Formats: sequence, C-alpha cells, structure tokens
Amino acid sequence: MTVPRVVSAIKNRPINVSRATWLVSCLVCVFLVISCGSGPSAVGGEETSGRQSLMIPYEQRVVSIDEQHSMRMVNTAQEIPPAFVPWWSEYLERPLWEPTQALTVDVESLVVGAVKCSPKVLALSMTPEIRKAEIVEAEARFDIRAFLESKFVRTSDPVGNVLTTGGAPRFRDQNWYYSGGIRQKSLLGGQFEAAQRFGYQDNNSLYYVPLPQGTGKLSLSYTQPLLNGAGCAYNESVIVLAEIDAGVATDQFAAELQNHLLEVNKAYWTLYVERAGLLQKRRLLQEAEKILDELEGRKKFDASEGQIESAKAAAGARRASVIRTEAAVHNAEARINLLVNDPQLLMHQGAELIPIQRPYLQYTHANVRDSLIVALNKRPEVNESLQQIRAASLREQIATKDLLPVLDAVLAFYVSGLEGEGRMGQAFVDQFTVGEPGYTAGLQFEVPFGNRAAKARLYKRQLELQQFTLQLKQIVAMVVEEIEVAVRDVDAAFREAQTQYLAMKAADQEIQDLDKRWRLLPSEELVAGIVLLDLLAAQERLTNAEIGFVSAQVGYNLSLANLNRATGVLLQCLPEAQSPDRIQAPKEGIDEPWPMPKSDVEELPSPPPEGSSLELTPITRLPPTSAGTTETNNISGLAQPPVK
Repeated sequence: MTVPRVVSAIKNRPINVSRATWLVSCLVCVFLVISCGSGPSAVGGEETSGRQSLMIPYEQRVVSIDEQHSMRMVNTAQEIPPAFVPWWSEYLERPLWEPTQALTVDVESLVVGAVKCSPKVLALSMTPEIRKAEIVEAEARFDIRAFLESKFVRTSDPVGNVLTTGGAPRFRDQNWYYSGGIRQKSLLGGQFEAAQRFGYQDNNSLYYVPLPQGTGKLSLSYTQPLLNGAGCAYNESVIVLAEIDAGVATDQFAAELQNHLLEVNKAYWTLYVERAGLLQKRRLLQEAEKILDELEGRKKFDASEGQIESAKAAAGARRASVIRTEAAVHNAEARINLLVNDPQLLMHQGAELIPIQRPYLQYTHANVRDSLIVALNKRPEVNESLQQIRAASLREQIATKDLLPVLDAVLAFYVSGLEGEGRMGQAFVDQFTVGEPGYTAGLQFEVPFGNRAAKARLYKRQLELQQFTLQLKQIVAMVVEEIEVAVRDVDAAFREAQTQYLAMKAADQEIQDLDKRWRLLPSEELVAGIVLLDLLAAQERLTNAEIGFVSAQVGYNLSLANLNRATGVLLQCLPEAQSPDRIQAPKEGIDEPWPMPKSDVEELPSPPPEGSSLELTPITRLPPTSAGTTETNNISGLAQPPVK
C-alpha cells in the first residue's frame, strides 16, 4: 500500500462514538474509588475512650486516698483580725525615693504584659504553631499534583538493517513530545495518575507512515495496595501523628508558660517583700538615730559614753542594712523588667515600680484528693504523656501493618490518536472518536526474605509503647507528690503567717516595756546600759518579726499560686487577654515621695488625724496618752477605736 492510500484510509475511517462514553465511565469509576478514601479518618477516633481507660487506675487510686492519712490537718484558726492592716501597707504604695518616674503594678498587669511581650513566652508560643504547620504539610501529601514534561530528541544512527530506513545509510529521526497531567495519592493508599501526551515525529524511514506524524495519547492509571500500605488508618496515620505532635507541643508550651508566669508572680511578691523590708529597716534606723540624738542631748546629765557608743553601733549596722535592702529593691525591679519585657516598663527605664496589690490572707482549704483529681485532668505533663502513649500505640499499629507483604493491584487504560502532517490537534480528537482503548490489569507482589526490618521496627515500637507507659506512671507519681507538697505548703504558710503575727505582737509589747524601763528606772549606768542594749535588741527582733510576717504573707500567696500550677489550672486563673494598661503612674494622692533625708533617713510622717483608719507612731513610744484619745496598743501602731 502506497503512502497516499494509507493517508486516505486514515482520513476516511469511521467514527466510534461509543468509546467516548466508555472513557467517561472509566473516569467516573476511578474517581469514585479515590473518593472512597477521602472521608474522615477513623484513626484516633477513640482518643477519649483511650484516655479514660489509661487514667481509670490512677483516678481510682486517687479517689481512695484517705485525706486524714495523706496529710495531718492542724488547727488553722484565724489569729489575725480581719481588719488588720500593717503600718507599712500604705507607704508601700508611695514612692520611696526623691521625685522620679514611678509606675504602679500588680500581679495581673505583669502577667498580661509577660504573656504579650516576653520574648521567652513569644518564642515558646511559636513551637505549637510550627507543629500545626506540620499538620498541613502531612495533609498536603494527599493533594492533587500537576506535572508537565517536554523533551526533544534527535537521533542519527548508522543503519545495520535495510528495513530500518528502506535504503538510507543512516537513520535520522526528530522526536519532540510533551506530556502533562495530574497525580494524587488517595487516603486508601492508592496512586492515581491522568496524563495527556502530545508528540511530533519525523524521520527518513520509508516505513513510517504517515510522515511527519502528530500523536496524542490519554492514559489513566491507578495502583492500589491490598496488604502493606492499604487502608485509611494506615495512610492517615501521618496526619494523626502530626496532630499528636502539635498537641504535645501545646502541652509543653502550657507547662513552660505556667512556670514562667509563676516566676513573674514570685518576682512581684519579691519586690513587695523587699520594699516592705526597706520601710521596716528605715524605721528601725530612724529609731536608733532618735535614741542616739536623745543620748547626745543627755550626755551632760545621765547618758554615758557606753550608751552613746552602743547607739552609734546600732545605727551604723542598721544603715548598712538599709543600703543593702535598697539594692535588693532595684534588683527585684530589674528581675520584673527581664521577665515581663513590657514596652511600658522599658520606655520608663529606671522608673520606680510600686506594687499596689496587697497579699491575700484568708484561709483557703486545700484538699489533696480533689486537687489530684483536677491535676490528672488538667496537668499539661499528664496530657503530654497520654498523647505520647497514643502516638506510640499508633506507630505500633503501623509497624504491625508493615509485616504484611506488598501486594498491589494495577489498573491502567489509554486511548490514542495519530494524524499525518504533524497535526497533533486532530490526533487529540481521534483519541475519542477512532478505535478503542487499550488497558492493563495486574498484580505486583514483593516480600523480603526473613522480613527482619519490619520485625525489628515492630519490636522497637513495642518497647517505645512500654517506655511511655512507664513514664506516665512516673509522671502521675510526681504529680501526686507535688500536690501533697503544695497542699502542705498552703496550710503551713497560713499557719506561719499567724505565728509571725503573734511574734510581732509580742515583740511590740516587749519594746513598750523596755522603753518604759529605760526611761523611768534610776539612771544607774550599768542598769541603764543593759536596758538600752535590750531595747535595741528588741527593736531588731520586732523588725525581724515584721519582715517574717511579710515573708509569710507573700509565702502564703505564692503557695496558692504554686498549688494552681501543680493542679494545672494556673492559666485558667489568669485574667482575660487585655492591654496591660494597668501599668501606670501612681494613683493621685500618693505620688509624693517618701524621701530619704540628707542624713540618710528622717522621721516617719506624723500620724494622721484622729479618727482615721491608720495611725503610725514610732516604735519607741512616749508615756501613755491620756484617756479618750486613740490608743495604739495594738501591733505596729495600727489604730484601734478609743475605749468609751
């Protein structure tokens, strides 16, 4: 058959209309298979029930805890009067130095500022977001992918067979083609591909008819694993593991955030303690200098050199303590700036921070059993361990699936067209109108001898699951111990504050008695000197008791915060996110500083008018006031209503 006749036969071939319908039906079947694996995954669907089954033994053990045996409860009677306000509370809310920039702060404002501005918190918060991005990355494995390939090949080979070219000594061929299409991996594990190929070929062979040729070929293929790698659970496991990793990262962030905010809490109360201590030590120094001034004035009458030197030594030691405490206040402010890093604090670098939140000192009953039940459900470390067990269990299931041999079903079919004169467009039309499709169906099988890699992988996953289960036991034991310690600390801190209050009260009464003896006893040098030393020592004891009382107050507040952290609910106790505008200048009416005088310290301001709720008097008191005036016979000069 000559070339013109072949071309004519091709042009006049009948059109097969039914093949287009057949091709569409095949496409629909393939996409239905893919869509079967596109539903929601059942992997991890039993997360809640799995958690409950893991935690049941621990929760039953916690419920059986006998509170009377887990902790010795003691009397926590309220020794401190509800209306008690220490003398230093008002002065803590005023600047302690010469007029300068000052900002009032409280725990809430510092916590909100730390959450929004602390570089450490912001850096930690990025880890869960990074893990969430990995979830999208895992899901993207099942996205549709487009591909395109193009290539031009020119061949020039010597001819060893006359049938290759029909007589020419060299076979010269020019072949250019490009193909494009889409690929997608289904959730069932199958691989679908649809590709359209166009080609143009021209050569010097007499046996290539027609020339030049334009070709088109549409191919569809689908490979479905039947054993190893089959199923939604197996293929979606990468997504579930990414979600678990994101949950673990969130729990780790929650734990680190609670620790950081607890440090912010500690920093605030440390500032409160140091400022209160500074006020107390300044007043202690003031009392020593008052006694020294009085002795200097009585030097010519009944004051001895020994008494004066004792007063000077006491004043010098107290002045040194004031200097060290002032440095401690500045260190506490620097610590807050570091932990919070709020712009409002940094833009007023060197500003005095004034704590305006006073310690809470009402007894809060803490129960070990109830706290443990909350901790087992809220503690980030417990949730993290449970997530790791879930991930290890899923990896074990995957490793079990990998023991199966590879058995894949392969299905492919294609339609093609060919036209002369390089007409690729017409060849594309011929795909659907001329001839019939070709197809391929078969199986692929593969299994390694011994299957050692899969068995070793399964053994490793089993060990990891056992390891995480043991870690959960250790974490629960650690939580139990922390809860018991935190509950004891709450009770002990409250009782310590009560005891320190009584010690303050006793030391205050001792000073009054010694002051009277020193002033009213006959001026024998030996006796007066001993009484003076006792008075100075009593002043030291009172200041130490006041410092201990403030520390106990703060310790009680910190113990409550630590209990919230131990139960895992510290973040739930935080205020709602808001702008930390509560960091502000001191409130109106207390912006006047309490300055240090040129000679280190000056006497405290005079007591407020009679009838006010707070009265401050020096520790070394004058003889009792006349009847009908406001009495200051309570601790630290706290005013009581006059006796009618």
